[in-house]
Amino acid sequence: MKIGEDENDKIVSMLNASANEITITANRLSIASDYFTLTKNGNVTATGGTIGGFTLSGTSLTANGVGLSTGEYAFWAGADNAANALFRVKNNNVIGAFFPTSTFVEVGGEYLFIGATDSDKTTPKGWYFNNSFFGYQTKGGTARIAECISEENAVPQFKFNSNIANSSDRNLKNSIAYLAENGGEKADYIFDSLMPATFKFDGEIGSKTHYGFIAQDIKAIIENAGLSLTDFAAYTEWEITKDGKPYQTCGLFYSEFIALCVDQIQKLKKRVETLEKEKQP
Repeated sequence: MKIGEDENDKIVSMLNASANEITITANRLSIASDYFTLTKNGNVTATGGTIGGFTLSGTSLTANGVGLSTGEYAFWAGADNAANALFRVKNNNVIGAFFPTSTFVEVGGEYLFIGATDSDKTTPKGWYFNNSFFGYQTKGGTARIAECISEENAVPQFKFNSNIANSSDRNLKNSIAYLAENGGEKADYIFDSLMPATFKFDGEIGSKTHYGFIAQDIKAIIENAGLSLTDFAAYTEWEITKDGKPYQTCGLFYSEFIALCVDQIQKLKKRVETLEKEKQP
């Protein structure tokens, strides 16, 4: 043990030894200084330092991943370096995680990304969601497939920038029955009872006039036809939050009306052809 004075004439002490290892054994060990404290209960307090690959300061825990820019990742788990870690936290408040199914999920302040990664595992490829649109992200950017065009707290409306294909494979269906071969009396009733209407959506940008149906009207028509809501899948219900309270709302799958209208048009065409033949001399 050496006791001396520093350049400011303050008393300092140093523990000096020529051995490669110094061992201190005690039931309780306490160390107190302006920048480091070790209590007898084993609690450590320090203003900063380095543990393994992590750098600690008074406000953050940061580390540099192998092959990544300095300080890009603040924390990771599941590997010795951030490049291969299953869980990552960036310094810009972005959280990312890999799953055993090779799916990568990243959550930022205003977006959610779900997908895989390319070969260098730094540029994700997959589906991208934020508060105004969703699309598919590649190295070149994000292709916006759909964008929300309604105002906040209004009925959600989306503008799609690509075509939508509905699955229609015969091998994926059962209980197939053609309207023309099965009477279609209930289909006739539904078609004849439809009440086309014009309307505007609350809060819609531009206050446009729409042509369509009212979901509650369609529900009543289905029930009056003696059908259940599962017998004609045009009507659907779900719960939303309105004015801070649960609210049961409803909507329509307009594509379900296509086959119904085609059936009616075909019947009208045949009727017209029959009448024209009867008029011929």
